[in-house]
Amino acid sequence: MSDNNYFSDLGTSLEIQREDHLNQRGQLRYLGDGWQFLANLHQYQTINDNVSSPYQRTPQLLLTGNESLSEKAALSYSAEYVRFERDRKDFFSNSADILRTDAQRVHFRPSITHRNSRPWGFMNSELTLWHSNYDFDFPTGADTSNIPDSVTAGIASIDSGLYFDRDFTLADSDYSQSLEPRLMLLHVEKNNQQPTLDSFRYFDTSQLSFSYNNLFDRYGWSGNDRVSATSQATIACLQPL
Repeated sequence: MSDNNYFSDLGTSLEIQREDHLNQRGQLRYLGDGWQFLANLHQYQTINDNVSSPYQRTPQLLLTGNESLSEKAALSYSAEYVRFERDRKDFFSNSADILRTDAQRVHFRPSITHRNSRPWGFMNSELTLWHSNYDFDFPTGADTSNIPDSVTAGIASIDSGLYFDRDFTLADSDYSQSLEPRLMLLHVEKNNQQPTLDSFRYFDTSQLSFSYNNLFDRYGWSGNDRVSATSQATIACLQPL
C-alpha cells in the first residue's frame, strides 16, 4: 500500500475497521507420511507511524512429525528455524533498545508419550526435551548480560483422570451426569534463568490466559521462546450434564 492514510481517509461508515498493520504472508507446505514441512514468509506493512512495527518472520522453516513406537507409545518432534526482523525507526529509535533486536532462532522439541486409556479413566505420561538457541543482533552498547543465547529444559508430566457417570430422570426426561476429576503432576528443569518480560520480551511468546485447558498446559507460554521451571500438581474437576 502506497498511501499510509488510506484507511483513515476512507472512514468507517462502511464498517471498515482501522488497521495499523497490513498482514502479508506466503506459505509452502508439504505433507509426508507422519510428518510435514512448512516454509513461511510472514511480513507486515505498518501504516500508522505512531505505533511500533511487529516482528516479521523472514523466513520460518518448520518440520513436525509423529511416529508410533508401540500400541501406546509414540515419538513426536518439532524442529524450527526462524529469522525475526522488525523496523527500528522513528517511535523506537533508541539504538540501545534491546527490546527490539533482530535475531535468528533454532528450536528443537522431541517428546515421547505413553497413553493408557480405559472406559473409566486415563493416565498419560510424557517426557520432552525443549531447546531454543539464538543468534541475536543487539544494537551497539546494549546491556545483554542477563539474556542467555540458549535455553534448555527437561519436562516430565503425568496426566490422569477418572470418569464417574450416572443416569437419572427429571421431569419425565432422562439425563446422564458425569463427574470427571483430573490430576496432573509436572516437573520442568531449566538450565538458564530468562529475563522478565519488562526487560526483554523475546519474539513470539506470551503468557497463556486463564482457562480450564490451560491449567494443564506443560509450558505456560505460547510460542517457542519461554518455558517456566516448576514442580507442581494441578487438580481440577468437571461436572458436565
